[in-house]
Amino acid sequence: MNKHVVVLFLLMLTQSLLAFNFTVDNIAYSTLSNNTVEVVSGGDYTGNLVIPAVVKYEGTVYSVVAIKKQCFFRCALTGVSLPNSIVSIGSSAFYQCAGLQDVVLPLGLLTIGSSAFYQCTSLKNINIPSTVTVIEGSAFRECSSLESINLSSSIKSIPMECFAGCASLKDIVIPPSVAVIYDNAFVNCSSMTMLDLPVSVTTIGTAAFSGCTGLSVIYLRSYYFSIGERAFSNCTALKKIYSGITNPGQLHDNVFYKLDKSACTLYVPVGSKKNYHETDGWKDFPNIIEFNATEVKAPTDYGLYVRFNTENNFLSTINIDLPIHILVFGMNSELCFYSRLDVDNGISLSNLTPGVYVVKVMNNSIQVHRKIVIVK
Repeated sequence: MNKHVVVLFLLMLTQSLLAFNFTVDNIAYSTLSNNTVEVVSGGDYTGNLVIPAVVKYEGTVYSVVAIKKQCFFRCALTGVSLPNSIVSIGSSAFYQCAGLQDVVLPLGLLTIGSSAFYQCTSLKNINIPSTVTVIEGSAFRECSSLESINLSSSIKSIPMECFAGCASLKDIVIPPSVAVIYDNAFVNCSSMTMLDLPVSVTTIGTAAFSGCTGLSVIYLRSYYFSIGERAFSNCTALKKIYSGITNPGQLHDNVFYKLDKSACTLYVPVGSKKNYHETDGWKDFPNIIEFNATEVKAPTDYGLYVRFNTENNFLSTINIDLPIHILVFGMNSELCFYSRLDVDNGISLSNLTPGVYVVKVMNNSIQVHRKIVIVK
């Protein structure tokens, strides 16, 4: 027998001996090594599920480090809490878990597989920890009830169809780590009203925001953009576009397909108006106004302000429609505080441990993030 074939056979035999399945407390596991396991299909997965960080079986203690692909495929889960030991969620892990409402993703999670939460139609909010570096395509596709998502500050791109068909998703904050938004990433996110793309974003894929019919304001903060075909097609509510590009490149004719450009104002950097008037795609906007691109702030356009008094750790807002939701996250992306305000009297955050936090203030039409520091 060929020597290489023998070696391969022995490796396969060793792996088959290492890997075995067992069930503890109605959760099924498969071994990955002598001391690690992943959660697999085969358990009694209904209602609210809390997965432990470690599990003991026949005298051996295993660390639970992964959720296997298709693990909870079409399960009747309503909630799931994952331990901080989990580093990977496999593709289609929660595929079509239509009743899933609450998911706690762990600090330490690195990857979210393709279609991991595809058609989780009851899921409303999700917080992606800063440790996540990779989100694969269609991860949250057609999560039709998803209203808000806190994206990891470590991801470099938003993959193809990641949030496609998330019709309830309102305003999303794109972190400054993102460089590329791939094809159809936010297609048909019809509840989105404002889009603020940081300087880091230089590539917008084909139909990335097509069908975002509620989108009224766009901020393109980068100095250079590659904008794909139909990127903003059927964004019929657009009224303002703020561009940071001084020397715009030619646009595909259908980038803003079906937009009434006469009803939309294009704001461009000082000294660049002539360039826009002479460039195909951009010159179709009859209303082009120069502005200081370094001074524009997205939230001020909505009259939404968040104030924080460091003397007494008091958070307040002005010019915002009530009720509002206040969420405070630690720098590890864990939720530390939540409150709903029905009257405009602000709230004290003095009970929080001194440190740096990110506050998210949101109502039915807008959300804004602000970093705060509690010193005492």
